[in-house]
Amino acid sequence: MQKKKKKYLKYIISLSILLVLLMVLLIFRINSSLSDFFCLNISSKLVFLIGSFSSLLPFSLFEIVFLGLCINLLLLVVLLIISLIKNRSLFIKRLCNLSLFILIILDVYIAVSGVSYQRSEIELPFQKTYKTL
Repeated sequence: MQKKKKKYLKYIISLSILLVLLMVLLIFRINSSLSDFFCLNISSKLVFLIGSFSSLLPFSLFEIVFLGLCINLLLLVVLLIISLIKNRSLFIKRLCNLSLFILIILDVYIAVSGVSYQRSEIELPFQKTYKTL
């Protein structure tokens, strides 16, 4: 009994941390000055780090990771359905795993690219309108 409580506590803590991270990233996404700060100081360095590793490979790392994520998501959903039919206690564990997986993907997406959409606009020279005679 004590082991089960410890295991569920681990899932609850993990889900809570990921939800708090998601909320912080969504707050960064709403505020344009926070979004600018995040993009210039955090996201750009994260993209540079990932880019330096993926440039060493002769193939696109994004497609491999995306394919792996799709296969993993399908596998998790199939295992979730099987455990729903066979074993109810295993169903809760698999549901927690699926929730963790989806929250991790969502957090990484928002951290890498989602915050950039809310940055403040910059004025480019060709956007100015000039009066003609």
